[in-house]
Amino acid sequence: MGYLDPCYTEPGRLGPESDVFSFGVVLLELVSGRKVMDVNSCPSSIVAWAAPLVAAGRQREVFDGRVAAPPTARTERAVARVLAVAARCVSESVERRPAMEEVVSELHAAVESAGWRRGYAHRVVERVCWRVASWGRHVRRSKRVTATKIECTGEHSECSGALDSCPLPLHSQTA
Repeated sequence: MGYLDPCYTEPGRLGPESDVFSFGVVLLELVSGRKVMDVNSCPSSIVAWAAPLVAAGRQREVFDGRVAAPPTARTERAVARVLAVAARCVSESVERRPAMEEVVSELHAAVESAGWRRGYAHRVVERVCWRVASWGRHVRRSKRVTATKIECTGEHSECSGALDSCPLPLHSQTA
């Protein structure tokens, strides 16, 4: 089902936990370098492939070395933490999924454990974590959703209204 929470088919079951599921899928993509659905692989779903490997302690099989090259013991431990969070996010049990605040906290801890306390990588992760945690509270889509307009509200808003004015790209503008 790709990014969709398996609960999508159950009326009244969608909520913040569904967004956590989708974010977990994105984390799996980022760390593994694998597409969300790959018909040439078995299983074809990234969740069905990665979650059992993480649960079995085989994170190294999921980790794409291009994420942190060259991989060190510290970066492998940090990536294992990220994968553990991702696995919790994509849990079939909605009750076992972490709150987004916990996900952000774990991502910060993973970054620090890798030794990326300063520099560009940390700032990017920090911005992404802040955005993810704040989207639910500060970002409100207009009634007519378009590919080029998003309305950001809140005291920490960095956007002026157009997606291309945000410090980090929210989508590819290839259309």
